[in-house]
Amino acid sequence: MEPLIGTALGDKEYGLTVNGENLQVYDYADASAAGAAAATVSKDGTQVGGTVMDWGGDPHLYPAGHIIVVYIGSEKSVMDTLSAV
Repeated sequence: MEPLIGTALGDKEYGLTVNGENLQVYDYADASAAGAAAATVSKDGTQVGGTVMDWGGDPHLYPAGHIIVVYIGSEKSVMDTLSAV
């Protein structure tokens, strides 16, 4: 899978569909870089680095190691699974 280049949260973004739900996965060189990127996101997820984001819905961010997963949706089973990772 080829990444999308130059996205809001990082240099590499991958789009995935899991159980019919779309996810955005941002890939970083290491956990430290992912943590630094996550720190630029406002508490409610509506701003990244001071820039207002139009995610098309309420964003849910799930950092895990060297990645950050963004889910725009409300499917409880998806959120529960991502929270457990």
